[in-house]
Amino acid sequence: MTPSQTASVAAEVREALLGARVAEVVGTDTEALGIRLRTQGEDRRLLISCHPQMARVHLASVDPEVSRHTPFSDLCAARLDGLRVAAVEHPAGERIVRLWFGGEGTDQQPASWLCQAGPAMGACLVAELFGRRPNLVLLDAAGVILGAWRTFPKGDRPIAPGVRYVALPPPEPTSDDAPPRTSAEWEAEFAPRERELLLAALRKRASEILEKERYRVDGVLRGLEAGLAASARCEELRMAGEVLKANLGRVPKGAERVELPDFTGGTVEVELDKRMDARSNLERIFRKYRRLREAKARIETRIGAFRIRRDEVAQSLARVASCDAPPELSRMAGDDRSGHARKADRIRKDRRPAGVRVFTSADGIGIWVGKGDAENDHLTFRLARGNDLWLHAKDVPGSHVVARIGKREPTQETLLDAAHLAVYYSKARGSGGAEVTYTRVKFVRKPRGARSGQVSLGDARTIFVRWEEARMARLAAGTLAGPACWSESGGSDEGA
Repeated sequence: MTPSQTASVAAEVREALLGARVAEVVGTDTEALGIRLRTQGEDRRLLISCHPQMARVHLASVDPEVSRHTPFSDLCAARLDGLRVAAVEHPAGERIVRLWFGGEGTDQQPASWLCQAGPAMGACLVAELFGRRPNLVLLDAAGVILGAWRTFPKGDRPIAPGVRYVALPPPEPTSDDAPPRTSAEWEAEFAPRERELLLAALRKRASEILEKERYRVDGVLRGLEAGLAASARCEELRMAGEVLKANLGRVPKGAERVELPDFTGGTVEVELDKRMDARSNLERIFRKYRRLREAKARIETRIGAFRIRRDEVAQSLARVASCDAPPELSRMAGDDRSGHARKADRIRKDRRPAGVRVFTSADGIGIWVGKGDAENDHLTFRLARGNDLWLHAKDVPGSHVVARIGKREPTQETLLDAAHLAVYYSKARGSGGAEVTYTRVKFVRKPRGARSGQVSLGDARTIFVRWEEARMARLAAGTLAGPACWSESGGSDEGA
């Protein structure tokens, strides 16, 4: 855009948007800011691009096809939301547009408007549409930089938060005979180029994210397969236990190993703990055998789930190269969550805390599971919020489980997912079904003098969990679960 073309578009924007209220601000993968405004009962749209090859500002007919929340777009959204366009300026001979925002949408000069609104009420968005690195800068009413698309902390003219904005000196007059163009003409010229750049950016990001996921899944599978190979020894232990059971009278006291006849005419060497008698060694061997057998079944289930996930990632990678639908590419890049969910995630900055296992329910709710008594206390009384859902396997030792639902009511899937985790990480594991007590965290109390992990509950309810291997495998691998049968009853309880 030449200076005269910038002036023409600025006049068009001023006429269309003066007094319009900001409804939404989003960023894009093509270094543009999309602003949706409300005026006279209809929506109007403004696009400001600081892309080096497509720097421009004009009215737009549609919202960006795919929006992306960036730090600068989020700052503009938080600062400008609900404000009105108070003035649109174009310094003569420059490729700069200044949009002033305040509480009133009247056609006033910025100076008089600032005097009436006060510094706390105003903001200015400066579009610098020139040079190799065009920029967008957000200022407060006093001219101090709040943020910028590109920051330059050093130099003669620093652009960084907290620094007073310095305008460029007036340019020398130059001949500018470029014909004026309307917003519709600018949009028609740049929309196809912008879409190609958007597709390229989305394909690159989707490929990078999917490659990372494939690397993660392959690493988990290697670990699981190594664990499966180790658990294959369970059959050897079972055979040793059966042979020892049939020959208890032949085992000398204090022996570290003994060679006994098996059931096929050969012999089997059985390793013993010399501190135990023959029967205690027999019980020890069968306990170890049961643990390895259960571990083998769990590992086989998880391997199946992760192999499915690996195939899904491979299929998604194959689709990325040929996909020309930005929404689909955005979904594969992990951008399909709502803006509200993304903003909440950034505000909470929930990172995986030490001593806590982290899972995600079928509804996308985070579920945290304590790893021990001390970690249970820390999870329940320090990390969880009062309205989160608290669960524990009834009448047996186990981990505290917290579903991070906030003030929402738990869905059936989230409740069952959390309840399965409560059973899995308790002494009720392997029982095929168990009762789980649940309540809001605010009703969980620590009795005076109670040991770590021990709590008392109020306003608690109980559900019976019918064990589902597929649900547990999905929780471990991140795939979706199907419906399940469940029953519920009221009551109160005390948990360990």
